[in-house]
Amino acid sequence: MTEQLIPIVLGTCLISFCLWLLIWHFWKRKTDSNYYQSSIQGVNWEFLPKSTRILAVVFFGLVLVWLTTLFFMG
Repeated sequence: MTEQLIPIVLGTCLISFCLWLLIWHFWKRKTDSNYYQSSIQGVNWEFLPKSTRILAVVFFGLVLVWLTTLFFMG
């Protein structure tokens, strides 16, 4: 039972950390520069800074790896 909880806890911590990092990055970009307009209709992928796009790809890649690991372990 404990062996099954370890990847779930680690994955949850990893996803939480990555999500916090993305939110912090968006907030920092929004408050520190003029990357964002006053009214943006939806998210324009090309409008985002390159570093934010890289963080988003890494985040969703880690989520995919975590879900795949859970699927094959359980």
